[in-house]
Amino acid sequence: MNPAVPVPHFEAQSSLIIPGVVECLLPTGIYIQLSVHDSITLANLKLALWKEAQKYPLFHRLEKSREYVFVGVSSESPYVQEFYDESRCVRDLRLFLSFFQLKEMAGNREEKETCQVIGEICGVPVAEFDDWTDQDSVQYRSNLLNITKQLVQFRKLGGSRALAAYFHPAQLESAEVFKKDMANALEGDVDVILVSPFTKKLSTYSVRVDYGDMPNAVVFKVLRLAAEVYMDPTKPGNKASFPEEHYEDFVLKVCGRESYFLKEQPFIQYKYIRHNLAYKRPIKLTLVLRKDLDASLSPEAMSFPTLTQRPPPQAPAKGTTIWECNRKFRVRPTGVMKLNARTVDKFFVRLGIFHGTELLCKPVETLPASSSNPRWNDWLEFDLYIRNIPRAAKLCMAVCASVPRKRRDRSYSAGQQAYLQPAPSTPQRSSSLSRSSTTREHVDVISLAWANINMFSSRGELVSEALTIAMWSSVRDFVAILNPCGQPGTNPNKENAGHVTLRFDQLNVVYPPHDKIIEYALQAAWMTPEAREARSATPTDKDVAAMRLLATRDPLYELTEQEKELLWKNRYFGAHAPECLPKLISAVRWQNRDEVAEMYAILSRWPVVSPVVALELLDCKYPDLEVRKFAIKSLERTCSETELEYYLLQLVQVLKYDIYIESPIASFLVKCGVQNRRLGHLLFWLLRAEIHDPNVQVRFGCILEALCRNSKAFTQALARESIALGKLKELSEMVVQRDEGKRFVTETLKMEQNFASLTNFCSPLDCDDTLGQLDASACGVLSSAKRPLWLVWSNPDPLSDFYFKKHEIIFKNGDDLRQDMLTLQVLGLMDNIWQTEDLNLRLIPYGCLPTGKNLGVIEVVRNARTVMQVQKEMGGLKGTMQADSTAILKWLKQRNPTATSYDTAVDNFTYSCAGYCVATFILGIGDRHPDNIMVTQSGQMFHIDFGHFLGHFKKKFGISRERVPFVLTADFIHVIARGSSYPEKTAEYQKFVRLCCNAYEIMRKHSNLIITLFTMMLSTGIPELQTFEDVSYLRIALAVDKPDEAALNFFKERLTEAYVDAWTTKVDWFFHGMKHL
Repeated sequence: MNPAVPVPHFEAQSSLIIPGVVECLLPTGIYIQLSVHDSITLANLKLALWKEAQKYPLFHRLEKSREYVFVGVSSESPYVQEFYDESRCVRDLRLFLSFFQLKEMAGNREEKETCQVIGEICGVPVAEFDDWTDQDSVQYRSNLLNITKQLVQFRKLGGSRALAAYFHPAQLESAEVFKKDMANALEGDVDVILVSPFTKKLSTYSVRVDYGDMPNAVVFKVLRLAAEVYMDPTKPGNKASFPEEHYEDFVLKVCGRESYFLKEQPFIQYKYIRHNLAYKRPIKLTLVLRKDLDASLSPEAMSFPTLTQRPPPQAPAKGTTIWECNRKFRVRPTGVMKLNARTVDKFFVRLGIFHGTELLCKPVETLPASSSNPRWNDWLEFDLYIRNIPRAAKLCMAVCASVPRKRRDRSYSAGQQAYLQPAPSTPQRSSSLSRSSTTREHVDVISLAWANINMFSSRGELVSEALTIAMWSSVRDFVAILNPCGQPGTNPNKENAGHVTLRFDQLNVVYPPHDKIIEYALQAAWMTPEAREARSATPTDKDVAAMRLLATRDPLYELTEQEKELLWKNRYFGAHAPECLPKLISAVRWQNRDEVAEMYAILSRWPVVSPVVALELLDCKYPDLEVRKFAIKSLERTCSETELEYYLLQLVQVLKYDIYIESPIASFLVKCGVQNRRLGHLLFWLLRAEIHDPNVQVRFGCILEALCRNSKAFTQALARESIALGKLKELSEMVVQRDEGKRFVTETLKMEQNFASLTNFCSPLDCDDTLGQLDASACGVLSSAKRPLWLVWSNPDPLSDFYFKKHEIIFKNGDDLRQDMLTLQVLGLMDNIWQTEDLNLRLIPYGCLPTGKNLGVIEVVRNARTVMQVQKEMGGLKGTMQADSTAILKWLKQRNPTATSYDTAVDNFTYSCAGYCVATFILGIGDRHPDNIMVTQSGQMFHIDFGHFLGHFKKKFGISRERVPFVLTADFIHVIARGSSYPEKTAEYQKFVRLCCNAYEIMRKHSNLIITLFTMMLSTGIPELQTFEDVSYLRIALAVDKPDEAALNFFKERLTEAYVDAWTTKVDWFFHGMKHL
């Protein structure tokens, strides 16, 4: 892997106002000063410079101006930059000095300009990628660029239809079985708003559509009603034949946004249609001429670097295979350097060999050595023969110290433990992966620093060279000794890291190639009686039932030895229970080459699995490359693009679990992003948000480059977003530093150099929404600690009146939004699951997107107020002090004056409250006060600001502030029971209880997916999601070890507790109100 490439900060796209004088040094040595405005482009600056240069000597020695490029000193790394894009304004270059040198251009200008543009957008100096010498990194980049190039060429062959499908992919619901009531709801009128291309007159038509109608059929029906709208009045035409002759010339479009119905799928399967039906919103569509749509799309791709001079793929390493090596693996730690361990007198090095999270043999450790001069000379031998080391094995090490035993904080609060006690049979993870310490008599063994290395290189060579490895400091509250989930390799921050030196036996041995392993497995399958019996026997009905039961067990379930034996005995009969594959892989003894080889052979014939199982196979427990390839193959065949959008956040994170930089996941993500602009846009920002991390810069940077070279229009749109976000970052920092308010924000946004850059660009939250003109007067600053910006744009779509006329977004600087995004992603998935099960709980999983380190944007939910605002407005001081529980119901009555709208609002509140009660309980969301629970005017209640989850509840003086499983205060019950004095006896409250129980039972059926999504996120570094014990909160809340009836009773008890003990929440809200008076 190359050394970490320097990363320019996001401010690189922000504006620094430069002096009015620009100094230029010509190639002839002539020095010229020009007085210019900071908004001048480099192209115009060059014209002015050439005109002025004619007055100076040696002008005749100059070539044409296009032969030269501006070179300047930037305030950001890389400091000396060549500026090839001459359309940029001088003020956007972030110059350290208002000085340019003109340099004669060398090489391919187009490629240099492309690298500069992509580098600025992505936050990595792409131009330096060509200088890489690390063969793995070079080959990785080359493979991803070749994937992009091939797909771009394939798209060109598809013509305008393929191009439109890329820019405007069909947004279809993943469920193929649609509920009958949904179908019936669609058998009615849909409003189609048409604008005549001749008279520009707007007309509205109501069109009758049916469940099975395809988009073309709907277009045909529209034209039968409104053919005259599109017929040229100056030319004769047959109105009756017009629909038949021209229906293919039009496409359906959603009013107010760039969302088209281009795929011939049932009308109801389109996400927009189903969403509007579910929330009883009118469907507003329009027609667009296909030729106009095609004309708006650019087929041009960015240039590609010349890859013909790249080194060919590396040949497999030559040497004796490890199968011929009949000795045990050993290592000699020789010393530790530069480790800050002042608090301990002695420490030692512990080492273990892991495959994923499984320890393959007993760890070894050195004798304790003085912290002032830690040196060792003894070889440490593992009880593991080299021939049995699996390909994906990691050598994990930690520098440890023994400290006096002391009381440690519990993983969960006392209040939480009271109602979330695990069943006695709840399996526990290995101690090496948990928060529980490894103990000696009267002492705790703690980790000071850790590191991991791969046992084999990417070419299959067993580690044999002496190594000095820079380590990572252990997290203070994480007392696990070895960290097998940590990334392999050296800490790039070498100057501030402790180092450990290791020596290995000088062996020239390699892992055997895959075809030899399969050949060996086929031979071994008939060598022993047990193997012959396993291949020829037929599983009993009892065994099949047991395998299918194991397939339903959650990802954190620990198999017993008997269950492992059962799975391995029936390993050749995957067709009976293909979803048990993760459990079968867990049953493999990875320190046994015969079983590993046989598993490879079995995997090559295993049927593809569902997306849920495939995702499970990508977490840190399954590092084997063949397993991960199989998981990606299953996703390619079984996961729709819409479903994939739900999982993209996790797929980006599990890239970090790949042991080598070459990754089937990376190739898969590039394919998805290059074939689908929506996926590519979201993928870009998920990668861009973490590019500051030197551990992923090469891996993520190459994916970002491949995405950007896919389409020039796509890259230009990203550049506009990046510039706008850079300016907002700079503005937010000024607001915090100067303690400014709304007036300052408004005046700054109205400045010409800012206003132009913040107008007409795609919304980072959804690339189908365009942010038009910035309404600076409506923008402001929120009062929370980080002072987020409240921003308002107009919707430039001509038919925005039928969608939303304004887009409101919060820009946040200073908070890590990845936890919020994860929570909202899971809430959206829960909402989708419930709707698929015919239960619409009307959740509002609003948009949230991290765009950089502690940077991001959040969607503003329209027409919504916080509970605290409602209480203040309707109850005054009594409401603020929680003495009046009628405020929300009064507010809903005021906002919904008619009986119908009021009934709908209360119904919306009841359903959404049920949904959020279940969701917040399952996810263990904490810090629930009246300023982060909101209500819309239509009655939908929803939660915001998810800074604490998985049961990490806030404490005050060591006491948990939240002593109920979820928030269900008297305010909410009063609305649900419509103001009844005895709410628990009302039919409305009983309906609410049934909704909660039904929602909980449905979500238990999908517990494996919920748990998998969180285990895939363990690599993010989110403070409250560090270990499997954090994720185990979910399996306890979902009662995965209980039978259905016991689990439902468990939830009913929690529901009763939330209702009975709601007064504790009101007390907490009282103090919150006092604090914010």
